[in-house]
Amino acid sequence: MPSVDLSQFKGKCRLWNPHAVYTGARSLLPIIIKETQDHDVHEVDLRVMAGAPLVVIHTNAESHPAAVYDLSLARMLSRAVWEAGGVAYVSTQPTVCDGIAQEHDGMKYSLTSRNRMAKVFNEVMNALGCNSAIVLQACDKQPTGAIAGAVLCDRYRQMQGHEPLSVVILPAPVMKPGPFTERAQQEIERLIAGCETRGDEMLRDRLKANHAQTNTGVKGIIDRTIFSDLVQFHPDLLNEQQMADLEHELLPDQGGSGGMCAFNGTANSSRNAATALG
Repeated sequence: MPSVDLSQFKGKCRLWNPHAVYTGARSLLPIIIKETQDHDVHEVDLRVMAGAPLVVIHTNAESHPAAVYDLSLARMLSRAVWEAGGVAYVSTQPTVCDGIAQEHDGMKYSLTSRNRMAKVFNEVMNALGCNSAIVLQACDKQPTGAIAGAVLCDRYRQMQGHEPLSVVILPAPVMKPGPFTERAQQEIERLIAGCETRGDEMLRDRLKANHAQTNTGVKGIIDRTIFSDLVQFHPDLLNEQQMADLEHELLPDQGGSGGMCAFNGTANSSRNAATALG
């Protein structure tokens, strides 16, 4: 028998936990929980029959830099849900990283992914009959997409006479900066000195300002605009092959960590918006 007193979950919770009275989920859900979380199938079924809360943990595909830790974190959260008396699903959705999508045709799909994420949230919540959700944020369009999906799902649930939807949103970690290689640092210093010699104070100052920042994905974009100007206006100082070699040396996040970019772009502004909503 479960070690947690399940009588506390009887009442309204049973109104929107359909699995207690239908056999389909009671046959399949214990298999999922056993294989992913290693709990006894009979104990899982007892919880489902008793109307224990069903919690979906929304994770994101590892194609997104901010989601590379999601699966391991979801397993930890699943254990916490179980210890609190609930039953947890883990659901993963593909997400679009603005940084990877930009500068080519893929950027067209970044904004549209927000509506898809809201739709996926509703599909998962209602198809699985979950009472609540834990959302692991990635960045870019995913946080606001998840919030939009939660609002729609909550409105639908309350129209059906159910209790308000409970959602916890956890922000992704911030990417650690990676160190500059010695070769890259020497090359940047050479370019700064070269701009100084040529009297190009604007490019000199742009180089100095950018390389005082955290070395994350945004630098790749800013670097390219600066380097392209150097190639255009001072080809004797930096040619295209030298630029390609330098960009290779300046690959972001050589510290090897996942997470969202540290600057206040879509990632952190979306996190701020989610936090402001409570």
